[in-house]
Amino acid sequence: MSEDNLYGREGELAAIGGVLDAVARGQRRLLVIRGEAGIGKTRLLAALQAEAAAQRFVVLDGRATELERDVPLVPVADALERRLPVTQEATLRELGPERLALLGEVLEGLPTSSAREGGASGPRASGTERWRLHRALGELLAVIGEGRPTALVIDDVHWADPATLELLEHLVRRPPPGAHLLALGLRPGPAADRLLAAQRSSAETTVVTIDLWPLERGAADGLLTGVAVEGERERLYAQSGGNPLLLQELARDGGARGVPGTIVAAVAAEAQGLPAAALALVEAAAIAGDPFDLDVAAGIAGLGPTAVLEALDVVTQHALVRATADPRRFAFRHPVVRTAIYEGIPAGARLAGHAAAARELAHAGAALPVRARHLAHAATRGDRAAAATLIAAS
Repeated sequence: MSEDNLYGREGELAAIGGVLDAVARGQRRLLVIRGEAGIGKTRLLAALQAEAAAQRFVVLDGRATELERDVPLVPVADALERRLPVTQEATLRELGPERLALLGEVLEGLPTSSAREGGASGPRASGTERWRLHRALGELLAVIGEGRPTALVIDDVHWADPATLELLEHLVRRPPPGAHLLALGLRPGPAADRLLAAQRSSAETTVVTIDLWPLERGAADGLLTGVAVEGERERLYAQSGGNPLLLQELARDGGARGVPGTIVAAVAAEAQGLPAAALALVEAAAIAGDPFDLDVAAGIAGLGPTAVLEALDVVTQHALVRATADPRRFAFRHPVVRTAIYEGIPAGARLAGHAAAARELAHAGAALPVRARHLAHAATRGDRAAAATLIAAS
C-alpha cells in the first residue's frame, strides 16, 4: 500500500493490507481505526479506500458529522445513495417490492419511490420495524456488490446519530453474506466501546482494531521538511505532541510562536460541542495550567464535587485531557490544545478565571510563584496584597 504522507504508519498500513487480503478471499472483517482528533484516521481510511478500489472492491464511504447528529442514518444513506446510480436496476429488484419500499423511506434513487402509506421517513419507533430496516439495508449491501468484495467505510463514527450506531451494531452482529468489510474511523469513547462489545457478542465477524498513537520523533521529521533548524523542529514536535495534523499546521504556519488560526478554530469547534459543565471545566483547566489540579479547575469553573466528576468523565471521553500519575492531576492531550482553548476564552472571562485561580491556590496554600503567575494576569491597580505576592515571588 502507498505510504505517501503517512510517515510512521508502516505497521498500520500493513495491517490494513492484511484485512483487505482476507476480505478478497471471501472473509468478513470489522476494522476499527481509533484515535484522537488529527492523529491520522481519515488518511488511513483514504489509503484503505484507494487500495480496495485498486483491488476492484465495491467501496462505499460516508462520514458522520456533529451537525447531523439529529438526522438518522445520514452517513450510511450517503454511502449507499452514491452507489445506486451505477447499480443495475434488475439487481436492486432482487430485493423485492416490500424491502424496496421499506428502503425507499430512507434512501433516494431506488427503482421504486412507493413508500408505504403513512410510513414515516427514517427508522421506525418499533424495535421490530427497525430490525426489518436493518436487515433490508444489510441485504442491499449484499446485492449492491454484485459478487465483488464490498467495503463500507464510515469516518467520524463518534459523531454518528443513534440510528446509525444501531445499524452498525446490527451489521457487526449479522453481517451481509459474502466478502464484506466494515471499516470505521472514530475517537476513543462510548461509540467505539459499544461497537467492539457488539463484535464480542457475535462470532460472525473478525475484528481488527488499530489504535493510533502520536508519531515518534523520527517519523515526525517527514512532516517538517520545510523547517530547516533542528531546534525549531524539536519545539514544533513538543508543541504538537506528535499529532500529525497539529504538526503540519504548526509547520505550515512558518514556525510562528502562536497557535495557527486553523488549530484554534478546530479545537474551539471540538470544545463547543461539549455540555456546558464540561466546557466550563476544560476552559478553567486551560487557565489553571498544564498539567492542572482538578480541584483548582473545579473552583475556577464553579463546579461542585459531583458536577466536576461528571464533567471530567465527558472531557476524558472526548480525549481533550488525560490522566497523570497523580489521581487528581490531569493534562491536556497536547500543549497546543490547551493553548488553543485558552486563546478562545473571551478576555474578560480569562481575567476572571485567573483571579479565581489565584484565590483557589491561596486557599490551598500553593507556592508563591504558582500564585504569582495568575496574579500577573488578574491583579488590579492598587491591589497591595497582589503586589506583595508578586514581589515576594520574583
